[in-house]
Amino acid sequence: MYILYDEKGNYICKDTFQQYGGMHECYSITTNIDNAVMFDSEEKADNVRRNCLNRNLKRMGFRVTEQQPDVNVQEEKSVPVEVVLDDLSHVGSLLVDLNLKRDALFNALSVVDREISDIHHWLELEKINACQGYKASAMLREKLLRRRSIKDGIEIIQAISNVETTINNLKNRTYQPRELKELFGGDGNANEHRRTH
Repeated sequence: MYILYDEKGNYICKDTFQQYGGMHECYSITTNIDNAVMFDSEEKADNVRRNCLNRNLKRMGFRVTEQQPDVNVQEEKSVPVEVVLDDLSHVGSLLVDLNLKRDALFNALSVVDREISDIHHWLELEKINACQGYKASAMLREKLLRRRSIKDGIEIIQAISNVETTINNLKNRTYQPRELKELFGGDGNANEHRRTH
């Protein structure tokens, strides 16, 4: 492919404009090579340079150059299915760890809820001065922020744990023949057949 460029990093591109009720094309300049007009032959590019550019563009000294393919573009690589399936087999151990962490977070949530309750009852039952009130407010804020953080962690773990349900459903899925029950040794009864791997 060939493009027209000048020494200042400008390229020839195509613009459209409306005139006399119709859309027309003209050649213009751009600094973005992605917008440059690509010509499939050097002759076509040179023909545009000599005959199709306006006076101002001709004075800028555009030249024809071959545009090399971008060597930095990486080919899309496919991952073998076996590798993906092997990675998925480790999900079970991750879920066990997540369940332990979820239990720890629920315990921490119970503790912080009791601490917040203690602060509320202290404020309700005790006569406190301004200094103690400020201290109680700061303590309550700290406990509420901790509680929010714990609840966010629980929510994230529960979202991830939905994977466990999907995995169990896949392991325990069955197939019930729709029409050709005889293929599965059926006698017309609605027998379910477990899928084996």
